[in-house]
Amino acid sequence: MPITISKQLIHKILTEFGLAQQISKIASAQSGYRNTVIPMILKNGQNLSLIFYKREPGIVKKIQRANYVSSELAKKDWPTRRAITNQNGQSVIQLAVNHKIQYCCIYNYLPGHTINWSDYSQKHLKLLGQVLGYLHHDLATIKPFVKNSKFLETMVLRENLIEMNNYFCSKNIQVALKKKLNITLSSRRWQQWENLLIALEKIRPIQFLHLDFVRGNILFEKLPSHSSLQTPMVNKLNFDLDQTSKSTPSITGILDWEKTALGAPVIDVARTLAFLIIDCRYKPENKVKKYFLNSGYEKRGQQTLRYKQLLDPLIEFFLCYDFYKFLKHNPYEFLPQNEHFIRTATWLKQHQLLLPIQ
Repeated sequence: MPITISKQLIHKILTEFGLAQQISKIASAQSGYRNTVIPMILKNGQNLSLIFYKREPGIVKKIQRANYVSSELAKKDWPTRRAITNQNGQSVIQLAVNHKIQYCCIYNYLPGHTINWSDYSQKHLKLLGQVLGYLHHDLATIKPFVKNSKFLETMVLRENLIEMNNYFCSKNIQVALKKKLNITLSSRRWQQWENLLIALEKIRPIQFLHLDFVRGNILFEKLPSHSSLQTPMVNKLNFDLDQTSKSTPSITGILDWEKTALGAPVIDVARTLAFLIIDCRYKPENKVKKYFLNSGYEKRGQQTLRYKQLLDPLIEFFLCYDFYKFLKHNPYEFLPQNEHFIRTATWLKQHQLLLPIQ
């Protein structure tokens, strides 16, 4: 359920940050899957975003880690958010909303717009890979601010594997899958995924990753070709800026770093590809991989993906986990109406992870 934000509460937060007298306009709240965003404009014309975070375990540490990585990238001219601090140097504010503890931050505003999940063109896929390649290069230079095993993505993946295993081993779930969806999950991948995690845990060096690099977290806009704003960062964020067409796609914002963790870049690439393979319904899987990975990440992004042999097993793992989340959070009867679920299930069947009941 979206949270209700009163004007009095917003004024209290703005006062905490010393902004109450500087605000010119406060727009209506925009509620997404994870967060509630309130756009604001200062009297000097500057745009800000007040973000209320979804209540979940460990959310404060996730916000702090996300703010740290995002801010460090902003120092390198990446289009990422910077959290504003109050007079005590705090960026994360705790308060009560509807008698429940809620956390919020205020950030600078990033321009651009998201693109419908089915509208990624060949250029968008190449640009996405290009930007992730350059992003991984700079993420590798950011040092963790604290040593904590919970920041390792392999720990998250291991927890995900245990969750899935417990869910699909339930007799009730097995019966429901057979009766309502006429499918069963292949059990032969569990040991393979255990071996996959063992291999990932041995990889060094590791670095910060985004781990949600697609969909509503990437802002685009079109810039004129032969732009006079050609700088090293502008070139990294644009698709073939010197091309002869009238405009070129540009990435103007990389949002939502709450899932950021330490791991091998192949994990990040696989997570994005798993999204794209399902999202890009008008492009075959081999083309999605070619445009994003070969033409984008490696060629234009100037990155060599190490441990490429782990890429396909990781994509399988992520799509099986996505399938599990569909099942866990939706009534089975309504799932056939969800195109993302249908495409995910179809992919899993094609790769023999889901088996039809004979």
